[in-house]
Amino acid sequence: YLTTIIPFDRDHPTYLSVEHLENLNKILYAINEDSAQVPDLLTNYILKVLCPY
Repeated sequence: YLTTIIPFDRDHPTYLSVEHLENLNKILYAINEDSAQVPDLLTNYILKVLCPY
C-alpha cells in the first residue's frame, strides 16, 4: 500500500490549490492502477504546476 500526506493549510506559503490537489489525486490513482500514463502525468505536473516559467 502507498500512503502519503498532502498538506492543506491556506496560510502556509506552499498552500496547494484545489487544482493542485486534483492533479495529485490523478497522479496517485494512475500510480495505484499501474497506468502507463504515470510518466506523462508526472512530467506535465512538474512542467505546468511546479515550474511553470
